[in-house]
Amino acid sequence: MSQKHRGFILILLFFTFVFCYKPELNAQETPSIRLSLSPQLQQGLQVVYMSDLDLLDQGVANLFFYLEMWNVNQDIEDTRLILRITQDGVPISRIESDPFTLLAPDPLPPPGSPSYIATNVDLLNTEMIPNSTIHLVFHKTVSPPDDNFKDYMAQSGKFERGIYYLEAILENREWGLEEVKAELRLNVTNPSTIFLQSPSNLESIRTEFPLFQFESDASEFIVYVYKKLNPEDDVETVLSGHPTLEYTTNLKQFSYNITDGDPLESGATYLWYVKVLVYTTSGLEEFSSNVYQFTVDTEGGSFSKMNITLLLEPLLGNRAETIAKDLSNYDLTSIKLNGKTISLQEFYQILNGYEAGRFDIKDLELQ
Repeated sequence: MSQKHRGFILILLFFTFVFCYKPELNAQETPSIRLSLSPQLQQGLQVVYMSDLDLLDQGVANLFFYLEMWNVNQDIEDTRLILRITQDGVPISRIESDPFTLLAPDPLPPPGSPSYIATNVDLLNTEMIPNSTIHLVFHKTVSPPDDNFKDYMAQSGKFERGIYYLEAILENREWGLEEVKAELRLNVTNPSTIFLQSPSNLESIRTEFPLFQFESDASEFIVYVYKKLNPEDDVETVLSGHPTLEYTTNLKQFSYNITDGDPLESGATYLWYVKVLVYTTSGLEEFSSNVYQFTVDTEGGSFSKMNITLLLEPLLGNRAETIAKDLSNYDLTSIKLNGKTISLQEFYQILNGYEAGRFDIKDLELQ
């Protein structure tokens, strides 16, 4: 073969290579998504309202969650957005969009930033993705697992107590079996109860540092104590004044001395109650206990009116009630710890030191 022919073949192969080579710059990169609760709800979420997923198309949703879309670098046609809440893998509610084109942001966001950020209000009330022209059309279904769930949801507007998952899914046939999904775990507890225990109503206590106890299915509380300034004042008048104590806590049992409240006075009468704080998708809600009254009397030094059950319960648990019944005809005159007589105030202070950990009682002598 001549030199001329060889040169022609090399040139032909070169052009063939140029025109047959397809760069992968246009390959579609699969996006990803992330879910996060609103900053307020990151403190805790105990109640989920149907309205905040706009399941009834009322347009009244409150800020619930953020949805981030990442790596949307080109227009992606025939995309669907699905939002659903499941329990034990079974969908309770499903919100599915019509197919839409997921447009690439213009300009593209800087590296390390999401392509889009949208809240549940953006998606479900305005049906738009912020900073884009993308319009969404949703179809919503609610599928209660049983009649009890359905009745509770209809009466309260809430999801029943249980563990749920909020899921967001981007769906497109071009991605094949690859699932673009994010989820959040929701522990719905629906707190609703609060019962005061100590000081009990109309109790006369023998210390300026009483032990406060109450029971509730909630976890965040504000404890209020008000001094009764005049014997004739009714409850409304007393509670309209300045509180002696306003104490935020997650404890259901604590000694007054840890609160930094104003000192309680012997001979004075006080009113107390507990306000329960509940974190819901509609914001922070609250409800209150009954109001109890107690009197501080440290002059006599007698413990005869002490509620022995409440005194022993932090130490003995369920056994306290049985022992208290056996002592129903006796008066408490003194308390000794390791052979040393201590005051009721000192007893509560020691008890408070044990509240944070576990301990064993090897010997308890009542005489």
